[in-house]
Amino acid sequence: MKNNAANILNLLLVFLSFYIINSYVKYINLYNLNEIKIYGNNFIEEKEIERIIETSFSNVNNILSLDIKDIQNKINNNPYIKASKIHTILPSKININIKEITPIALIESNNNYYFIDNDYNKIYANNKSINYYSVPIISSTINDINEYEKITDILILIKSKNIDLYKSINELTITEELTIIEINKGTKIKLKNNQGKENIIKLLSFLNTITGTKKLEDYKYVDLTIPKQIIVKENNKYNG
Repeated sequence: MKNNAANILNLLLVFLSFYIINSYVKYINLYNLNEIKIYGNNFIEEKEIERIIETSFSNVNNILSLDIKDIQNKINNNPYIKASKIHTILPSKININIKEITPIALIESNNNYYFIDNDYNKIYANNKSINYYSVPIISSTINDINEYEKITDILILIKSKNIDLYKSINELTITEELTIIEINKGTKIKLKNNQGKENIIKLLSFLNTITGTKKLEDYKYVDLTIPKQIIVKENNKYNG
């Protein structure tokens, strides 16, 4: 009997302690959200992210009651955000880590402009984003989404192997058979559409051979359309 009474008393003390601690925590607002830190955003302004998530905090102050998944979904719905992670830092802080999209090119479709990212997604581009992201423009005389994907693959390859070459590209024009890449100072590079990657590998090899002697901009054009050959024409200053 004494053991049972002692057990009951201990149990009551535990519940009482829990009640007192819980009441005190509520009294001092220990878990009230006091700080939101946002990291990783460059194009998207912090106030825009705060606007997106403000409804999630309108009726909830306690950090333990927040629907983190809901907040994350709202953030990820922004077309310029690829992913996000949210961490609660007890007792009263939230960290939001943003991963923005990485546009690889800009295209025009039905009088609107869209970015293409590494996953072939089309993201509507407004004036602000066009001025922020410096990417090559793709124009086409044909309407074939597969060709856009091929060109995206080519740009991803160039960017991974030679970032300076990628940054120098102004425009890519797709025709029925050819893709013409125009870089700074007007140099044009001609590729066969069905041999795009092979042509780029050949171009990168060519650039390695002229390193230290000439630059790609020193040529009027570089024609890679003939198998196992590279046809070049130098700019006028090299023609005597």
